[in-house]
Order: sequence, then C-alpha cells, then structure tokens
Amino acid sequence: MGLPDGATVTNSTGVKAAMVSEHAFALLLALVRRLPDLAADQRARRWRHDDVMAEVGTLAGAVVCVVGLGAIGRAVARKAKAFDARVIAVSRRGTAGDAIDEVYARQDMAAALAAADAVVVCTSSDPDSIDLIDAAALAAMHPKAVLVNVARGDLVDGVALIAALQASRLGGAALDVTEIEPLAPASPLWDLPNVIVSPHVAGGGSDGYQQQKDLFGRNLLRFSAGEPLLNVCRGAGKP
Repeated sequence: MGLPDGATVTNSTGVKAAMVSEHAFALLLALVRRLPDLAADQRARRWRHDDVMAEVGTLAGAVVCVVGLGAIGRAVARKAKAFDARVIAVSRRGTAGDAIDEVYARQDMAAALAAADAVVVCTSSDPDSIDLIDAAALAAMHPKAVLVNVARGDLVDGVALIAALQASRLGGAALDVTEIEPLAPASPLWDLPNVIVSPHVAGGGSDGYQQQKDLFGRNLLRFSAGEPLLNVCRGAGKP
C-alpha cells in the first residue's frame, strides 16, 4: 500500500555531513601526503626520505573540485578552504560563495576536472548520474590529480578508473564506495599502490542516529505549528 497522493515526505539528507566530509578529507590528505606509501615503507622497515620529499604534495594553493553541492559537498568545500585550497565545484543548482570560488554546470564538468588537482565526488546517485565519472571525465583530469569518492559507487566507471590508474593517467584514488559491494577479492583495486579502499564507512562516528532524531523533532514541531518542513522530497510543491 503506497502513500496517498499529496502526502509530504521528508528525508534525513545532510545529517551525516560532518562524518562523511571528515572521512573524505582524511582520504584526500592521505593521497596528497602519500600515507599509503609511508605505511608500506614502515612495514618494510624502509627509510626513503629523498624520494618521499619529492613525491609528497600539499593542498595549499591546490585546486579542489567538489562534485555535488549538497550538505556533504559544502562541508568538504569548507574544509578544503581551511587548508588554503582554491575550491571549485560541479553542481546542477549550487552557486559560488562562502568556501566555493567557482561553480561549473554539469555540462561543463570536463573543464572543472581539467583544472583540478583533486576531485571529491559527493553528489547523489540518480539515473542521470550513473558513470558520471567515466573514461572521458577521467581523461580530462591531469595525470597527477587524485580522485576521492564518498558518494555512491555507480557514479564512477570502475573499469575506466582501473585502466586510468594502471596506466598512470591518474595520480591516485580513494574509494569509500565501489560499484559492487563488498569489493570482490579479485578486484585490481586492492593491490594498486595508488589506491585507498575503505568499506563504506564514511558515515560512521555518529552517536546512535541522534542527528536523525533531532531532525525529526524539529520537523514535528514545524508540522504542529503549520510551518514549512525541512528536507521535503515529495509533496508540498515537490513531485
């Protein structure tokens, strides 16, 4: 039995923006500061001062492209700005301002990717976004750029990503999500030295869904007072 016509539906979008953006930024910093290489060197008891000094990067002055300007994307943008990066974004509706220096429309995404030193995918998954980061998008990025995905696995073409990484046409990737989860043991992503895989845990760290409870409480008060609800996704003027 479905919902009656005209019923208003809300969701909990944005309640985990703090946790997901923290995880995205941890992955980004790990790639830029070459932490996987350092961990491998530690396991091998190998000291590579000169090599690592030549390879390690910084976000200061770098261009970080945030794909998707919902609550998570904007939280990532604020963190990047705090590290003195120039922040650009790809969005269907978002605008520049606050921590975001420039916004590109979806149809101009290739230009944004070409300008970026790091790309963080935060947009929602829908039929128009499947394989949004495909072979052409990856080819638009410069070979030392890095990609972080904390959104949905189907936003990135996995085959194209593996090919780009294996051919050194991308500096690295950090994935909290993959096209098929759990990631198959035979996937090349496990063994590529310039890849970090985390098991869809970016939203972890919350205190028992208290954020959802708080949002529900605020919406209940708004409903009782006849005020507009937060996070409406159906009804009240939306399809």
